[in-house]
Amino acid sequence: MHSKQRSGAVARLERRLPESRFPAGVTAPTIAVLVLLGLLTGMTAILVRVPAEPGPPAAAVEAQQRLTTATGNAIGNSATAFANDLRTLAAQDIAIEQSLPRILGNHASWRGIAVLDANRAPVAAAGRPLQLTALPATITAPVLLPLAADGSLPVLAAIPMSAGRILVAAAELRPLGVDLDSRHGEILAFGTASGTVVLSRGAAPDSLSNESRTALNTALRQGAANQSGAIPAGEGMLVAYAPVTSGALATPLGFGAAALFQVADEDVLPTSSGLVAALALFAVSMLVAAVLLGSLVVPLRRLRADALTVASGGLGTKVRTGGPREVRRIAQALAWCQASLRAKEVPAKNGGRALPAVVAVTLAALLVLSWSVWVLLAFGRSDATVPEAVLRATRAQAEATAEGVQRSLNDAVADVGAAAALGDDPAVLRPVLEAMIAGNPRYRSVYLAGADGVPVVRAGREPMRTTAPLPAEAGLRQDNTSGRLPVVYASAPVPGKDSRLVAEVDIDHLITLLHRGTGEVRLVDDGWRTIADTHGYLAFEPLTEPALRTTTEKARDDATSAVGEVAGSRSVVTAAPVAGGSAGKLGWKLVQHQRAGDLSLAGNDIRRGAQLVALLGIGTAALLFGWHYFVVVVPLRRIAGIAGRMTGHGRAEVIYPERADQIGTIASCLELCRQAVETGARRLGRDRRPRGAATDRTRRLQPVSQARRARRPRAGHGM
Repeated sequence: MHSKQRSGAVARLERRLPESRFPAGVTAPTIAVLVLLGLLTGMTAILVRVPAEPGPPAAAVEAQQRLTTATGNAIGNSATAFANDLRTLAAQDIAIEQSLPRILGNHASWRGIAVLDANRAPVAAAGRPLQLTALPATITAPVLLPLAADGSLPVLAAIPMSAGRILVAAAELRPLGVDLDSRHGEILAFGTASGTVVLSRGAAPDSLSNESRTALNTALRQGAANQSGAIPAGEGMLVAYAPVTSGALATPLGFGAAALFQVADEDVLPTSSGLVAALALFAVSMLVAAVLLGSLVVPLRRLRADALTVASGGLGTKVRTGGPREVRRIAQALAWCQASLRAKEVPAKNGGRALPAVVAVTLAALLVLSWSVWVLLAFGRSDATVPEAVLRATRAQAEATAEGVQRSLNDAVADVGAAAALGDDPAVLRPVLEAMIAGNPRYRSVYLAGADGVPVVRAGREPMRTTAPLPAEAGLRQDNTSGRLPVVYASAPVPGKDSRLVAEVDIDHLITLLHRGTGEVRLVDDGWRTIADTHGYLAFEPLTEPALRTTTEKARDDATSAVGEVAGSRSVVTAAPVAGGSAGKLGWKLVQHQRAGDLSLAGNDIRRGAQLVALLGIGTAALLFGWHYFVVVVPLRRIAGIAGRMTGHGRAEVIYPERADQIGTIASCLELCRQAVETGARRLGRDRRPRGAATDRTRRLQPVSQARRARRPRAGHGM
């Protein structure tokens, strides 16, 4: 019966001391941290996971895909340039009819050219006969059509002229040169929507295995359908495909480009690496739970139960003193209050040799922090090894980008040569120059210059070339090696005249071509000065990085690649010469670099995942320590300090609860016991709390009976 009464008293006092729910309380930080560690364990198993079957490096696949896309775009740009050149020639109108043989001689890739009258009858023609039946019935705007393939990629272009006449020409489109290993079945092919190969470089299509041939035909059909991607082709082969298209063409040409390459599988860590890291974190989580629950949460909850029992009048109940130093001090203070109320003296103790609560919190945080550091060192410290397949793919891509620049520059020489052949009559030349500017983004300014180099007839922006006499022979020139912007121009002499036709190349157009590469791509001249850069630059900024200069020096005839340190980061550096024709005389080289850590490799994915989970682990350790320290350790340490003084000579010090949680309940119960020691055991079981703020200065008041006697008037006074 007595036990039931005591339990009821404890329950009543507990109801009078309400406690907030989550996230308050001594168990909330521990529960939250354990939940976060559980989530982090799952993330570790996923993000630090090594694929069971790695397959080809994603970086190599992406590089081959970009190379195939660049090849398709080069074909489309070649078709666009052909149509623009024909549009420029059409601006000559009547004068063109006598110049067809000369025009055909200036364009090696053109098959034939003709001028048709309003009845589609040839007025003048040169070269091979044209397939005029392929032309539409009505031509009111420029038309570009693919022709029946015969081992090449021919297109037919038609431009309307005055008096109903039509300028028609056929040309063979030129694919980029790609480094292929035909001995291992590598091939670059172009085909139609039916999957038929119309042009190929490298291995013969008939020599491929059935699986590779099927994959190649599928890729060509997908590319002709204006799609791009990559699919496996068996036996360590991969085929990437892309459409033959250009933004300047109104309609696709209906061709697809496909490149079949040999790509070896990537070497990665053992497949159990991610599982080991996750299991290690699970073990750490169990240790953290054991440390926090055993050293902090369980002792505090036990102390709370004993404090409620003593504060409700259970003076015969033994107070348990296990746990950290602060818990023991408070428990001893409760035991001291019991002994004082029972008129039994007990010696005051200071908690013995028990460790403070902050040690348990620090140990738990260090466990999580140590795991994070281990994961960072074991999996997230260095970039993945760059496979040879990636280096080869970047070399091929750099060669293709350099060839695109070379073609654009050489085409500029051909354009000015064809325009210069028209003579220096401003009336004839002006519409041609305006057509060159309007139809080709390659040029910023086109003009006819006199013997002194001063522009006479101009189209486009203001010339930037230094005004000086121009060279007698046709070709490309770099006008400056310092200044605000590089000036590169193509020039050609006007036959029988002292004047020259000049076309200044737009540097922004060169930068657009460089964007076909990967990472940061730049053009440098023979003095290591930057001509163009994809990531912003100062004109003629010197190439100073040792890894870039070393790799560029090696790229004399062919592209070369290496792994070196650029700007403090391990990077893949590739360089290729801009060689061939007039462009080769400039001495330019293309150099590109990309951080090895940014490559799409399984090793880099593991490294990034390890860095992420390690960072989250460090954050969890900080949260664990901070939450426990400020919500549990600091209030507990304050109450323990008061409890230690209470057993000595600090019985007048009021104990205020800081929060409505378990520690606040312990503080309230200890305050009730302190008041009971001062005023008697009848104070136990009541929840009257001190008024005012915790920072108010405590004053000891006189007993009520003495205060009343002091205010009562003496006999005989006031009569």
